[in-house]
Amino acid sequence: MKQHAPQPAGFTLIELMVSIAIALLLILGVNQVFKISSETAGQGQALSTINRDNRAIQNTLVLDLKNLIPVPGGASQTTDGPLFIINSQTVGAFRNARDKSAASDPADPRHEPTLFANSTPPGHWNPALLNFRNHRIDRVCFFARGLYARQTATGTNVNSTAGTPFVSPTTSSEAFIWYGHGMLPNTANVYFGPGDPDAPNAANTSNQLASDFFLCRQAILLSLNPDGNSLQPATAVLAPLGFGSKSNGNTVIQDSRFDVAQTSIQQFNAILKAFAPYPPAPRAPVDWWDPMIYRFQANPFLSKPVTPAGMATASPCLVRGCSQFVVEFAGNFYTKKPLSGAMAHPAPDPTGELDFYTDLDTTGKFILAKHIRWYGFPRDTNGDGIINYRDVMPLTALMPSAVQADNITPVDDVEHLSNVTAPQAPYGSDPDGTPTQGFDYKSSVAANSSYTAAWGPTTTLPFPKMIRVTIAIDDPNGRLGDEQFFEYIFDVQP
Repeated sequence: MKQHAPQPAGFTLIELMVSIAIALLLILGVNQVFKISSETAGQGQALSTINRDNRAIQNTLVLDLKNLIPVPGGASQTTDGPLFIINSQTVGAFRNARDKSAASDPADPRHEPTLFANSTPPGHWNPALLNFRNHRIDRVCFFARGLYARQTATGTNVNSTAGTPFVSPTTSSEAFIWYGHGMLPNTANVYFGPGDPDAPNAANTSNQLASDFFLCRQAILLSLNPDGNSLQPATAVLAPLGFGSKSNGNTVIQDSRFDVAQTSIQQFNAILKAFAPYPPAPRAPVDWWDPMIYRFQANPFLSKPVTPAGMATASPCLVRGCSQFVVEFAGNFYTKKPLSGAMAHPAPDPTGELDFYTDLDTTGKFILAKHIRWYGFPRDTNGDGIINYRDVMPLTALMPSAVQADNITPVDDVEHLSNVTAPQAPYGSDPDGTPTQGFDYKSSVAANSSYTAAWGPTTTLPFPKMIRVTIAIDDPNGRLGDEQFFEYIFDVQP
């Protein structure tokens, strides 16, 4: 009987290769599961952070706008608010680093031919239409009465941690409130506004991408000396709250170092009325509101050791990743036609009803729905690609030119548009010529266009009844597919 030698125990080469392939597939599968789980957890954390920031913004806005003092404007108001200013503009900025690296033109966020082929101008996203490359960086400021606490330190040793507290117990019942995107410093301590382009030898490394923008809020407490007199020189421009006003020594107010101004609401009213170019006649080279249009400098990223001065620069920062901050208003500015809501007379509606537009049935005789008409920088709110009566438009575009004694209209006394050319013809109008669908602002709004609505002590146009704030918050780490939008509407007077 023939004996066979025993076969050696083990795996063949083919079996080993198959086993390794199966193991690799298992490892890849496990890694993919962990990756998906990690991304899901990251997205959940990002949404949780955004919702937390949203609640913080909402609570702060509610308190401040509840304490807002309306500005007299029309016979029905007797309040003593010195001013209310909305300044609107857009800036082109990449959403985040990933968006910039994938862009067709890394030097121009608004230039993307494949995405914006049918836009005006071709290949560029128009500033009147917002998206992940086009961002609103509005500012709003006003006076308020309530209990406001100081958020910076007192004393002379603010650059050291020894002997100086980080905050002060000082409070005031009056304050000047400012909201907007802050100016942030780079590593060389050069400050840039949101989306500002790089400067030679001072690259904008902290405030160029939209997901890094910081929405800031600064409350300047108003406090006079015991004798009731301000220490600010009478010749200072809109002292002591205007651009460049000295808050202490060589420190100007927009440096965010001090949040107390030696004035009161009553005194600032007098300062504003005494300002030389006010009232305009018909339009002064420098308007009264010019010195009030500025951004506060802030530094949310503190370096150690932390000092009271450093804490002061961090105090205005409200939320990171605020890629859109939009402020608009509504009110009773003209007498309306009952069916369409179009203007019948330039005087405020005696019923007090807010300006509106309507949806009519097919016969054009019955109202299906009424909608509040919102005013401000031209904005396409429904995404149909045009700016019409359903969107946001300047009040100037809808009211006639009823000239006042100073040769300007009541609306011109409030609204100021810069680098906005005349709009195109109306899309449609009533038989009497009253626009019903609005104007095409797409070709008249440019990258450097801006809009200001400013109510002052002698404004004749009524004060707004409602303010709408639209905010978008993005994740700086790029864990979300899109920025998250929130909208708030506030009543600011009865």
